[in-house]
Amino acid sequence: MFIPTFFMHAQQNNSIEMKKEPVAKKYPKELTLHGHTRIDDYFWMNARDSKEVLSHLEQENAHAKTYFSAFESLTNSLLNEFEQRIDPNEVSAPFILNKKTYQVRNIEGKDYAQIFQIENKKETLFLDENLRAAKHSFYDLADWSPSPDNSLLALSEDMIGRRKYTITFRNNSTNKFLKDKITDTDGSVVWANDNKTVFYIKKDPQTLREYQVYKHILGTDVKKDVLVYQEDDERYSVHLSKSITDKYIFIYSFSSTTSEMQLIDANDPTKKPEVFLKREKGHLYEVDHHENGFYILTNHKAPNKQILFSNQKPNSIAECKTIVAHDPLTLIESILVLQNQLISEERNNGLKKLRIFDFKTGGSEYIKFDEETYY
Repeated sequence: MFIPTFFMHAQQNNSIEMKKEPVAKKYPKELTLHGHTRIDDYFWMNARDSKEVLSHLEQENAHAKTYFSAFESLTNSLLNEFEQRIDPNEVSAPFILNKKTYQVRNIEGKDYAQIFQIENKKETLFLDENLRAAKHSFYDLADWSPSPDNSLLALSEDMIGRRKYTITFRNNSTNKFLKDKITDTDGSVVWANDNKTVFYIKKDPQTLREYQVYKHILGTDVKKDVLVYQEDDERYSVHLSKSITDKYIFIYSFSSTTSEMQLIDANDPTKKPEVFLKREKGHLYEVDHHENGFYILTNHKAPNKQILFSNQKPNSIAECKTIVAHDPLTLIESILVLQNQLISEERNNGLKKLRIFDFKTGGSEYIKFDEETYY
């Protein structure tokens, strides 16, 4: 059905009288680095918000719109079919955060989701993204995170479309927002256990690389926030997370081939971060914390990765105990450590598998699925 339609539109497109495509102007600029000099004719485009750059982009967008106008009917028919295959009232499975149960729901006719809190079969609208998006031409909720005592809610939102997120804080009893407002973040926010300290990431203003971790204490001037860590190596980006045990805050520095993780005691956010295992070229690792110690997924002498264990922060990887040895036929892509089980996501012969290790029995088994491939 679609093949002849496509060719019909393609033929129509060829018959449209196209305006000449906009061509960017050249302003030669001489750049010298590492003893080598080159000419960059388009260096002026680094000034992203200048009138000339924006004007050129507007011309390119207009040209693209004209060029693809012949495919509008096809685009609409595909879009309609996609929409018919999506349940407009899709809901998530209930999930628990800080001993509270939540569910995310989509409602037909509304552009954004609603988050409900469920307690004793009573449902309360906890957050309505539609209300947050009202009066804005663009809206994206990057993260929402209740404080450990559930009294406050941290929201990371982008209302411009530049992936520069603003973090605000809501009092869950009054639904009123605090005066604290943190701008130009990457969207992630992690609470310390004192219910007043949050960690967040700033991006490099030019490259948008996540490279700084800051600490904010509610009620204080954002301009006085403490720089906790800065990644100066441009090959690396920074990521924040919290252990499932809520005992540690993790700061990850990672490139495509090397990683390093630092720990902060979530019960004492005044402490400086400690390096877990120093970065070594080619060593990729990630850590999950359990009440008994640390589980480490690492490619150290294991291209397909192996799972190690240490009951405390190790001085070196040689001190760690092997839990799951390297398998040349199976790649371990990720792990999740729960109280009584460890779950590994593995790939064998190109297909994913989920394996459950039982801490009490020491045995393991794969989850059985009727189909070869699944998500």
